[in-house]
Order: sequence, then structure tokens, then C-alpha cells
Amino acid sequence: MNRDDILAFLSALFGNFLVHESLAQEITAIIERSGFEKKFFNLLLVRLRFLGEHGVNAIRHQEFESLAHTAEGLYSMHLSGKGFNVRILYAFLPAGSPVLLLAFHERSGKKVSEYQTHIPIATQRLNTILEAHDHGE
Repeated sequence: MNRDDILAFLSALFGNFLVHESLAQEITAIIERSGFEKKFFNLLLVRLRFLGEHGVNAIRHQEFESLAHTAEGLYSMHLSGKGFNVRILYAFLPAGSPVLLLAFHERSGKKVSEYQTHIPIATQRLNTILEAHDHGE
């Protein structure tokens, strides 16, 4: 799939979710021309439906986790399959709606894939979204 196709598909998948503007580009950079686009999108659709239906209780599923031990209010959605191991960091707005913040490809033993590298960025994005949300934007 090319970049435009991926972005269009992501836009459709995200539907009613609030999504940070950089997330689609991050996912695109990970999956573009990877050969696992279809598997990734199918799994993402399943995870998003689950998150939408269960909200904060999604962490009861093994592919979701709270990052409360390192970052209060942040959660991680796991998307893994042959050739990919992607994490999407997300949080919840005060009314309980999920907001998708950041995506990264987790690679074992690689410093760039550690959660600690990505948590400050996700936290900053969340704070920006919360500020805009408080001001009715």
C-alpha cells in the first residue's frame, strides 16, 4: 500500500476516536510497504472496536495494559503479528472517551523502542489535547 492509501484507511478506521494529528503518520512510517499492512489493519480494527466497547476496562484483555507504574493515565494497546510489534499509547478524556496519542514499533533490546522514550511525548500530546478540550476547541 502506498502512503495515501494507508492514511485514507487509517482515517476511516479511527472514525469516532479522538486521535493526535501525528499518529497516522507514525503508523504509516511503520507499515508502509511492509507487506503486513492487511494483517495490521485487521488487528487494529479489532483492537479499536474492543477499546471503544470496553473503555478503561479494555485493560482486562491481555493486549491492553495500564502504564500506571511509569506514567499515570497512559495505556498501551499491543498490535503484534509476523513482522510487526506495534504499540499505540492512549489515554482517556475526563468524560471517558479514549484518545489515541502515539504509535511506535517495539523491538526487543532496542533503546529507541523503550516505553520511557515515548511516554514523555505521549504525555505532552495528552496535555495539549486536554488543554484544547478544556477550552472547548
